[in-house]
Amino acid sequence: MKKIWPTICVTLCFLIGLSLLLYPSISNWWNSLHASSVIVDYEKARETLTEADYKVLFDKAEAYNGKIKKIDFPLMYHDQVDGYEDALNLDGSGVMGYITIDKIHVKLPILHGTSEGVLQKAIGHLEGTSLPTGGAGNHCVLSAHRGLPSAKLFTDLDQMKTGDRFTLTVLNRELIYEVDQILTVEPQEVEALYPVQGEDYCTLVTCTPYGVNSHRLLVRGRRVFPEEPVEIPITTDAAPLHRLSAAPLLGIPMIAVWAAYWCIKKCKEGSAVKKLLGILVLICAMTLPAQAQELPDLNQTGSISVTVRYNGNSVSGGELTLYRVGEVREDDGNYSFVLIKQFDASGVMLENVQSPDTAKKLSDFALRQGISGTNGKIGSDGTLKFGSLEPGLYLLAQRKAAAGYQKLNPFLVSLPMRDGEGYSYQVDASPKVSPVPDQPGNPEQPKTGQSAWPIWTFVVSAAALAVVIGYKKRV
Repeated sequence: MKKIWPTICVTLCFLIGLSLLLYPSISNWWNSLHASSVIVDYEKARETLTEADYKVLFDKAEAYNGKIKKIDFPLMYHDQVDGYEDALNLDGSGVMGYITIDKIHVKLPILHGTSEGVLQKAIGHLEGTSLPTGGAGNHCVLSAHRGLPSAKLFTDLDQMKTGDRFTLTVLNRELIYEVDQILTVEPQEVEALYPVQGEDYCTLVTCTPYGVNSHRLLVRGRRVFPEEPVEIPITTDAAPLHRLSAAPLLGIPMIAVWAAYWCIKKCKEGSAVKKLLGILVLICAMTLPAQAQELPDLNQTGSISVTVRYNGNSVSGGELTLYRVGEVREDDGNYSFVLIKQFDASGVMLENVQSPDTAKKLSDFALRQGISGTNGKIGSDGTLKFGSLEPGLYLLAQRKAAAGYQKLNPFLVSLPMRDGEGYSYQVDASPKVSPVPDQPGNPEQPKTGQSAWPIWTFVVSAAALAVVIGYKKRV
């Protein structure tokens, strides 16, 4: 009887690990089903409205947008304007419409605010930015989580590229936006979220890098108008289960039940544990799709373009200095940066090139040692481009600021830069600039990443499994 307990423990650990593997797929499917149901309810409520009802709702929302534009620092002081929760709130559920992103297979409701309750299940509208009514001078900002084990949401937002489109369906309007800018900024860098006179923008926000969540990924779209009118479809079906995911979702639980029964029945056979581990490996292979990894071309040159703006306006003047601080090292198919000889004595480790401290230390070292770089003046349009650059890690530091503005903080840029499924050799950067004297601080953009607790849970379960297996062998 004593010998059966190790096998029972192994089976339980196996089922726990299997549950962890299945949880993201099943939970995401369930949340997609719920999101689709919310959209269906929204469409049904929309069908009951008349043109006069639509006009009243949009007039109220556009009046709110007009008041927000008159406030200084609306992301901080948006509570000075009343009526946010009631605007575009068709049926009292808080749903103001839904977003469709065909590129990454997303169709989700848009809710008021960016509270954790909203971001756990849908797309949140950032209060203090324009409501999604469209129109020149409006800039709507939508935010969602990335990396949730329970829902996909904006997990694949980094796959979006310039020229891709997404659609906001709000009441009887379909607002189509084409991506024209993709930025990675720090949470407090909110200048890119301000409205621009004469432009109709919508920006999608999530955390980056995946699992680290130290920065924010901003995917901005400019509104476009197709030549032919597009009819707004009425959604009547629930979220379908994709045929490629049906087999794992239905088949794996059956395998789990069979494996548990087989292990208990065959607990006296020494090969039971080995066969069980073989089944686990097979299931892991079924649930973790393989992806081909493109390798960078180290013989191709590229460019780095810097755009300096404040509150949507170009900041001209000032100079930037470009230093090549790291070169690319290839080790058995893996690529990393190592300091070049000039910066070798700085003692800086390139383990976290996104850290502001890393860039500052390298900038201070270059200034102390008198290391020369490539200087360039920022043009009247707020841009500066460095071309014909070989692959590597580059430091940009400002020694002379624009009139009326503080110096930019030094920052690092990799060339090429990972861009969705490939690499970009034309890199755009938009560093933060602050006027003199300092303006009141802005709030940080909402945190939309997810901690790695599921990974650690799985690791602990795997460790327990190994201990039980070792115990069984000794027994």
